[in-house]
Order: sequence, then structure tokens, then C-alpha cells
Amino acid sequence: MLADRLGGTVVEASWKGEPMLARRFLDRIGTEVSQISLGGGQIASHGHGLVSERNAHEVISAYFEQGGRSIDTARGYGESERFLGTYFQKHGWGEGVFVSSKTWQLDAGDIRDDLDQTLQLLHRDHVDLHYLHDPPRDPAEMDRVLDTYEQLKNQGKIRAIGASVKGADVTQDTVDLCRQYICSGRVDVLMIVYSIFRQKNREMLEAAAEHNVAVVARTVLEDGFLTGRYVPGDEFPRKDDPRGRWGGPHLRRILESAQELKQWAVVPPYENLTQVAIRFALDEPGICSVILGGRTPHQIRGWQVAASLPPLDQSIRDRLYHEYSDRDEEFNTKDLSGGAGT
Repeated sequence: MLADRLGGTVVEASWKGEPMLARRFLDRIGTEVSQISLGGGQIASHGHGLVSERNAHEVISAYFEQGGRSIDTARGYGESERFLGTYFQKHGWGEGVFVSSKTWQLDAGDIRDDLDQTLQLLHRDHVDLHYLHDPPRDPAEMDRVLDTYEQLKNQGKIRAIGASVKGADVTQDTVDLCRQYICSGRVDVLMIVYSIFRQKNREMLEAAAEHNVAVVARTVLEDGFLTGRYVPGDEFPRKDDPRGRWGGPHLRRILESAQELKQWAVVPPYENLTQVAIRFALDEPGICSVILGGRTPHQIRGWQVAASLPPLDQSIRDRLYHEYSDRDEEFNTKDLSGGAGT
């Protein structure tokens, strides 16, 4: 069984004496992460509208008050790293806080420069996990970049190497690229797109478990579409709104499907589609942590509710698999049936 090989033991602990969300132990890294990680994109004034430093600090505080302790950011996330750094400069990092960041760079010197800037902004001498944010497909280039990452790991600047298989769309090429990095034996963590509407990456979870590569899920709420707040006819004209990537029939389909899903998948004790979507990803065997982004403390507190709910009823989960497991291209931002990659 896949679940038997994950090493994803759920444990309880505390951070500064506060109750903590369940945590999951990562064998290969030898550490623990919160089952819900705070994504730094939405507190970054980057692609989600302006966020003040004070507002960002309120969101970070709310996350830790709920017991979370794992934070994911990136060099390209606007003010995210600076906001995090000023917050923890004031409050202290505390024992056991897990932080990951990313770079889009592929040149060795640029990777090092990006990481040095990350560490300076975070006021840390290392990050626990550093991702290649859009890892290269060419095997020779992959090995060259991972050579740099292994040097950084040996120098103590990073504790673990990650590959964030980026892109708004999920295709067979996405799964193949995941397998390439898993089978390289040089990556500790893989970040993937995974949601009710886009389940194709589930195909590589078995291989990840066999190679003891931890898997982190992002986009589980599909940029808010899986909250059920939006209805057919809604438009997203602002240029920096990531939902604007969906258009035409793809936008209409994702909005209509979310409303249909709300009618049968939200049953007590679940109160809304957001909870269903979060729980769907949290309970997927092979996924160790789910990254969620929020702009208000109220959103963050809602995560605790979702995390405390029992697993989805098996009949609901089976229907979610049956109805959506092979429909990723319908919910991608554009038609990629011709074979284009992510």
C-alpha cells in the first residue's frame, strides 16, 4: 500500500506553548512540517493586489496562533521574504519553524545570488528547503543545476533540495517531468499542482513514495475557484489577478463545475466547498503538506476548521475521483490537447 511507505507519521507538538496543527514527519529530510503550510505569495503584493506590511504580519500571526509552523515563499514573490524577515526579526523564529523558498534561476551564480538575498531578507543563515521553481527538462541541465544545489546543501545553506514543477496547466508532460526528478535520486521534495479538478499528478505519487521523495501540493483551491464563491459570468479583468489566466470555455467550465460540486459534495459536518477541497488534498496518501495562501486572519482561521474535520466520506471521495480524475485538460487555463507542456 502507498500509505505504508510514506513515513508520514502524524504527531502533535507546540510552538511557543500553543496547540499545533497536526504535523507530518519527513523521513528523507529528518524533520517535520505542518500539514497546512502558509504560502507567501498572497502576502507579497505580487499577483494578488497590494498588501501592507502590517496586514502581512497579521496573517503570519494568525497562522502561528492556529498552530502552523511551515512557511513557503520565493525570491520572486514580491515583498514576501522581506515581510517574513521583519516579522521574525521582531518575534523570533522560534524552535522548529520550517521555511522554504525558491528561485527561477538556472545559472549557478544566479542561484547563489538569489539564495544569498533570500537569507539576508529572512535574517537566517539557511533555509530548510530550497526549490527550483520551474525545473529544466534537459537531463544535462538538470544535473548541472542539481550539482549547484548539492554544493549549497553541503555548505549548510539549504537542508533539502526541492523541485517545484511549475505551470498553470497539468498534462502528461507534467507527470513525466515529476518522474524525471523523482528518479534522479537527487531531490528530497517535489511540489505539484493537485486539486479536485486536476488530479493527474496523482499518477506519480507511487513513484515518489518508492524513492522516498516527499510531495507538497499547491493550487488545491484553484486560485479561489474551489471556494465556490464565484459563479458563471464572473470575470477577472485585473492584469495581476492569476484567475485571469482562465478564459473562454475553460473559465466557464471551472465556474459551472464548482457550483455543481457544491450541490452534492458539501455535506455535514462540512459547511462549504473550501473545506471539502482542502480535506481532499490533505487526505491524499502520498501528500505530506498542502500550501495555502491567505490575505486575512479570517481565512487562516478557517484552515484550522478544515484540518480538524474528519476525512471525507469514502463515497464522496470515490465520486470525486470518478468524476474528475481524468479531466485536467478541461480545467487547465487553455487547451493543451495538442501536447504542449506546462
